[in-house]
Amino acid sequence: MNNYRYLCAKISLFLGLLLILLMPLVISSATVFPYITPKATTTQLSITFCLLAVVICNRSQLRITWPHVAALAYLGIATVSAIIGVDPVLSLLGTYERQQGVITIAYWFVFALCLAHLIRDERGWRFVFQWASTGCYVISLLALAHYFHIVTIDNLYQDSDRLSYTIGNASIMGAYLACTVPLSTGLLASAIREKGYSIETVLHAAGLLILTTTLVATGTRSAIIAGALWGCVAMFTLPRKIKLPFIGLMICVALIAATLNWQLIEARLADSTLQSIAIAGRLDAWSIALRAITAAPIIGIGAENFLTAFGTLSLPGEAG
Repeated sequence: MNNYRYLCAKISLFLGLLLILLMPLVISSATVFPYITPKATTTQLSITFCLLAVVICNRSQLRITWPHVAALAYLGIATVSAIIGVDPVLSLLGTYERQQGVITIAYWFVFALCLAHLIRDERGWRFVFQWASTGCYVISLLALAHYFHIVTIDNLYQDSDRLSYTIGNASIMGAYLACTVPLSTGLLASAIREKGYSIETVLHAAGLLILTTTLVATGTRSAIIAGALWGCVAMFTLPRKIKLPFIGLMICVALIAATLNWQLIEARLADSTLQSIAIAGRLDAWSIALRAITAAPIIGIGAENFLTAFGTLSLPGEAG
């Protein structure tokens, strides 16, 4: 029974991680942010699988209890609703604008707790980081292929010179890539230290080059600055033997940026002032949100109703 329970937990965890890795590959012209179906459904299903793995592991013997029934019931409802195109949560919270981000954050918090419970050793975490980085490498490669018209994806809309790919928003795409840069850097440094210049080292180096090139092509200033700062940290902290490959990668990325899309990047970085529309708009949004919190400090207007706060509390000329 224990072996059967362990196998069920392992399968559930594998399916959950696999769906999370495949989520950015879900392509739809209507899919812009992760909390809009079908990406939201994919996220919820994957984390439910991980939660099932935790529930199974916590039992000395595999028997059906109410947490199993609740998780399986939700899994079934979400699966059927995904097939027929209806979100069961929609009827509970009204509109996607009212649930945006809140439910997604709750799901990712549960996912973090699941990983902390199920993965207890360095080998397990390295396995997760390797697959997370590999998924990002694949997404970056497909994004560049689509961006340079090597591969055409008909239902993927590209509305500017900035690369956005399946996420549908260049800024969010840049943030996703920037979060993966430290993982990829750590894996590459670890491969050089333990295995020298092996096949694994070459693959991680090539993947990191593709990832950072894609990051630059998004034109996301905050992500580019974060990547540059992480590069500085790596240069100051890594041993000399490991620094040389990273210096070479940084030179390659700079050359690629200068060759392919340097004018766009230069213009966006030069526009990083308080007078730029993007930064001024964010400052106005924060100011309006602060007024909303001050106006209703206990109940609050709510981040999901920011459009209401914007229409009620914004001053003339704010945020356009």
